Amino acid sequence: MKAIHRDLLLALVSGAIAGTVILGIVGRAVTVTIAVATDNPLNLSLKGAMEVVIIGTLIGAIGGILLFVLRRNLSNVLYLRGIVVGALLFTCSVLVLLTWGTFRFSYSGLQLLTLISVLIVYMAYGIIADFIQRLFIETVDE
Repeated sequence: MKAIHRDLLLALVSGAIAGTVILGIVGRAVTVTIAVATDNPLNLSLKGAMEVVIIGTLIGAIGGILLFVLRRNLSNVLYLRGIVVGALLFTCSVLVLLTWGTFRFSYSGLQLLTLISVLIVYMAYGIIADFIQRLFIETVDE
C-alpha cells in the first residue's frame, strides 16, 4: 500500500474515532446538559442517541479527510488546523439543517447558548482529531 493511501486511510479512521466520541457522545451529553440546566424537556431515546453517534462518526470521517488535506497547508500552526476544520464542519452542519428546514433561527438566548456550545464541541473535535491523526501517522511512520 502506498504511503499516501495508508495516510488517507488513517486520517479517515482517526476522524471517525474522534467524531464518534466527541461529536457523537460528548455532543449528546452537552445538549442534554443544556436541556437540564434550562429546564427544557429531555428528548432522550436509544434511537436518537444512536443517530447522533452515527452522524458524529460520518461527520468525523469527513473531518479526518479535511484535516489530511489541510496538513500540507497548515502544517506548522498549532491547533489552527483543528479549529478551522471544526468551524467548517459546524458551518456546513448548520447550513444542511437550514436547507432541510429542520432548524430556524429564533434570536433566543437558549439557541445562542446551544449554538456556541456545539461550535465549541466541533472545534474540540477538530483539535483532538488532528492530534489523533498525527499520532497515528507518526506511529506508523516509525
